[in-house]
Amino acid sequence: MRSRMSRLGSAPGALAGFVLAAAVLWPSLTGTAAFLPADLWWKSSQPWAAIAPAAVRHFPSNELLGDQVVPYAPQLWVAHESIRSGGQVLWNPYVGCGEPLLGSDLSGPLAPTNLPVLGLAWPDGFAWSALLRFGWMWVGAFLLGRVLGLGRGWAATLGVGFSLAPGLILHFQQPRGAIHRWLPWLLLCVERIPRASRGDARGLLRAALAAPFPVLAMLLGAAAGALVTLAVIPLWTARLPDR
Repeated sequence: MRSRMSRLGSAPGALAGFVLAAAVLWPSLTGTAAFLPADLWWKSSQPWAAIAPAAVRHFPSNELLGDQVVPYAPQLWVAHESIRSGGQVLWNPYVGCGEPLLGSDLSGPLAPTNLPVLGLAWPDGFAWSALLRFGWMWVGAFLLGRVLGLGRGWAATLGVGFSLAPGLILHFQQPRGAIHRWLPWLLLCVERIPRASRGDARGLLRAALAAPFPVLAMLLGAAAGALVTLAVIPLWTARLPDR
């Protein structure tokens, strides 16, 4: 009973990331704005740049976000439209003689946090995808902090540290952003295995069976980027025998 009450008391701290992201993304979540810098298509991509309306030319833009709309969003649009038309979700017919979307490593159409982009009206899904990415990473980091023995406040601070890390925020909308969101969950699974080994075999089995899920989610996001992130496993586990 006490353990259950402790989990319920931790729920606000674990879900705070979703609340914070929803507050920031509210206009996009409600459909009054788009969480996609689509104005950059008019300004930096041909043939649209040559016929851009005057209002767009004077619209303030962040050209550092150009990668999101030039290589990444168009590939997700191909997958989005393929689903609606019953076509090949993992095949892009608009580049050369065609190319696999997974092989390009620039879209991650199967990443769990990209499902809103594929399933909702274009481009509303980008905001809901961002909500999932930020909130899910926060939850994982918070739970990791609790497993490490941190209080709720410090566990929430760990959520801030992971979710608002400059490198992750800079690449938030890029395909690699769908991979990095699973890092605290991966560390959480790795951390739980040696702890569970001190108890019964059933607890150890539960902890071990959870580990493949974040690994699979990373690989579905984009294979090359996932392999880089997975390199943290030996670095993290190297410290476990010293306990």
